[in-house]
Amino acid sequence: MKLAALLPILTLCAQTARGQSVRVAHDARAETIGLLFRLAGAPDFSSGVQRAYNRDIDSTFGPFKSHPVFGEIHRLRRAYGLSLSGVTTMAPQIADASSFAERTPIDAPTSTLSGAWRGAEARRFLGFARDFARVAPLNAFLATHPPLHDSATTRLRRLVERAHPEWFTQFFGTPPSDAFLVSPLLVNAGGNFAADFIDDSTHERYAYLGVTLVDSLVGYTSWPTMLNESMVRASVIRYLLANDGPVAAGNELSLQRGVGFVWMDELVQLLADYESQRSTYPTFASFLPRVVEYFDALAPRIDRVQADFDARRPSIINTSIADSARGVDPALTTLTVRFDRPVDPIIALVGNFGGDTPPLTAPVFDSAHTTLTLGVTLQPDRDYVLPLGPGAFVSRDGYPLCASSYYAFAQGRLASRAAMLEFGDRGTPMRNSAWSGFTSTSASSDASCLLTTRRCCGCGIGSSPGE
Repeated sequence: MKLAALLPILTLCAQTARGQSVRVAHDARAETIGLLFRLAGAPDFSSGVQRAYNRDIDSTFGPFKSHPVFGEIHRLRRAYGLSLSGVTTMAPQIADASSFAERTPIDAPTSTLSGAWRGAEARRFLGFARDFARVAPLNAFLATHPPLHDSATTRLRRLVERAHPEWFTQFFGTPPSDAFLVSPLLVNAGGNFAADFIDDSTHERYAYLGVTLVDSLVGYTSWPTMLNESMVRASVIRYLLANDGPVAAGNELSLQRGVGFVWMDELVQLLADYESQRSTYPTFASFLPRVVEYFDALAPRIDRVQADFDARRPSIINTSIADSARGVDPALTTLTVRFDRPVDPIIALVGNFGGDTPPLTAPVFDSAHTTLTLGVTLQPDRDYVLPLGPGAFVSRDGYPLCASSYYAFAQGRLASRAAMLEFGDRGTPMRNSAWSGFTSTSASSDASCLLTTRRCCGCGIGSSPGE
């Protein structure tokens, strides 16, 4: 878990400027709904990084994949585009993960259930889910994994304790009142989701945090979502500037531009104007007309903003071990990466990271900071992956590396489709079209089918067959 996980927390605060009283706990309702969508093959709930946990899910519930609950999930996704946070809005509406009983009518006028569930129509899903919990060993499965859930909850609680809740009231200008709950979502690593629940005087707001590398623009297909996500991310940067300093804020700004929010520097400056004019704008709500004006003016010039952003980004010229190379000599001890302009790293380049990332030692830049030499320790007959995406390096003026995302090579054996799925199982965003690191266009078992790095702003350190 890292500071970027504050995004969904700020999402809820941005919506109402409330929520300082935070409770961190595992929510079996959200985990179960995510589990069902994973079993149905939903890619937005299929990127959990706990491989043993994922195997337990698949082996325990694989025999039940013909259950009608999965057909209903497919229908909802095809007919109404039910996905991402829309899915998790169901969790607070039900009493528990066994009965799937409604806490209040899900078709009530005050219901906060996503419209993609279609109100009363969602009762079909609840009925099927209730039957699934009856015939499948769902309760037994949940009962056997408390240590994993407790560990994730403890780590998340430490993150939340680092936050500065007083900043929220000062920034948004509204005192807290709602109950605010934060929960890890182990079944997913592909995003952070929000939900809430309203019943008379009860108002609960939820943040479900996946263990993820970074969110991108994938799935943000409506203007309200884009507006909310943009404001949340800009607010995070203002939060970091106020509490962690300009370096942390600058790194987050670079990261957010790198995943597609190319207008982020302008939006952060707009929020700086808000903070400096609080006598004119006492609350965040009073400032929203300025936000609307900004986005109205951004729309007709977005292509120019994108082109200017791409022109300023550094890219990788070449590497001493070619991307997607096979038969790499395990005796090699260095990897050299050459950039088209000076860059600085914003991730650790030393350590034993496990998985398919080789141990890295002794990173050395040349005097121009355009050539990086990394010490690597390789083993025979292994596949390796290195993250070289927008969250890894930035130019001297703060622009992130062209989104090559992932760089891979193999030693003496072909990397198969199964290996590619293993990468995804650890949380690599290979199914995300906004990340150009992976391609699945070829069924070949050749290693070069694992990834391409040629789709974003001219990065040319490798390509896939047929591209």
